[in-house]
Amino acid sequence: MLPIQVLKQVYFDNKLLRIIQNKPRKTHLTELYKNYSALPVPLLHQENLILFAHKILHYPHKLPVLFKYYLNQNDDIYKYNTRLKDSIHLYRTNTDYGKRSSKYRAAEYYNDLPEKKLSLNSMNPGDTIK
Repeated sequence: MLPIQVLKQVYFDNKLLRIIQNKPRKTHLTELYKNYSALPVPLLHQENLILFAHKILHYPHKLPVLFKYYLNQNDDIYKYNTRLKDSIHLYRTNTDYGKRSSKYRAAEYYNDLPEKKLSLNSMNPGDTIK
């Protein structure tokens, strides 16, 4: 669930896109955003968390030292050779508040990406997800 401030911003963005494009209220949002090659706020947030996780794992030297151990891969914690050894380790949370943290969501979104998107050559530090 999105906070009320974010929901208000999303509604405002949708309304503004309809006005700018002179489209009726029944126009699908995907069409509105596609015309401007834009993403809705929740998807933009998700994309930025995925890129942040990618930078932590593959380009830690380009980030402040604070983020060096922010996310851990499963092979850093477990020494077993499993199929999920390259995934980000999801720590167990006791509350829903923990599941809303950027650390947990970044790991969750990154782990949900298809395997071909996770390859090192598919994303460079300045790229966006398509």
